[in-house]
Amino acid sequence: MTKKRMWTLIMIGVLGAASILSCKKETVYTEPAQPVANNFSLNYPLFAEYWGLLPEYQIANFGLVKAEDVPDGTNIVHLFVFDKHKDASTGAWVITNRFASSYEAKEQSEEIPADIVEGIRNIQSRGIAVIFSIFTPDVQNEQDADAFASACYEFTEKWQLDGVEIDLEGVPTTPFLIPALGKYFGPESGNNKILAVVDFSNHNLSFIRDGAQYLNYMNTMTYWNTSSTVASVLAPYAEAMGDAKKVLIGVGGGPAINPGQATPRGEEVKIAQWLKSNSPGTGMMNFIMDADYSTLDNAGNVSRSMQYSEGIINALK
Repeated sequence: MTKKRMWTLIMIGVLGAASILSCKKETVYTEPAQPVANNFSLNYPLFAEYWGLLPEYQIANFGLVKAEDVPDGTNIVHLFVFDKHKDASTGAWVITNRFASSYEAKEQSEEIPADIVEGIRNIQSRGIAVIFSIFTPDVQNEQDADAFASACYEFTEKWQLDGVEIDLEGVPTTPFLIPALGKYFGPESGNNKILAVVDFSNHNLSFIRDGAQYLNYMNTMTYWNTSSTVASVLAPYAEAMGDAKKVLIGVGGGPAINPGQATPRGEEVKIAQWLKSNSPGTGMMNFIMDADYSTLDNAGNVSRSMQYSEGIINALK
């Protein structure tokens, strides 16, 4: 986002400014940090949500979890998940999604559904960063890596997103990828764009260690961790990143978690409590944001609950 646009947002009307400031007051930060995209302070994010937007994540009769469900105290929302391929005729990298809109599931498309874009703007207006998550590309050399990084940057500019996260699964990582992305994203770029990665079971420790200077933070995918094992999950990643505050411990039990890999229920709060006492400033991430739409109020209206995420946020404060 350009400085001109940032100042334009700051100068919106009194009501808009008051709304943003009141929301920011509730957002959890571990300590003052340098401002990044859209005035978000993201040097040490404390809580991130994955917004699962694929058709299979829809709740029966209610569709996808909504943007307004993102709880106060969230620092970053990850749009999950985007795909990529090379154009058969030009060889250029193309970023696509098959997100479900409010109306119907779609095939792979380069366009984000309009109602989801509206939700993204809603989230950002609350002072919460929105970045997109994409699986590791199979880049062959430095030129290819830079072409992919450039495509990611152009994508964030087109859709006014705040950065990108690389999901380190499937394709073997290469030494070219993170430095190429670091030209456009992260603390070394000067572009006010966020760069993060997510990894599980220490699979890419050396890759993360070598690229740590380019990263704002990272998430872990060892969702089955507990309060008695989280120290062993955190330690190697904290060493690789050079700072435990740049690691977010992943938990979750939603529809995107593989069978048998969910965080044992109740452990998410115990992990947050352990981190607050033993590694203050280390944050957490929820995969994926999942609201409870099953409860009816006295008038028979569906009431949504974000108790899972809110319990984590409150325990981390």
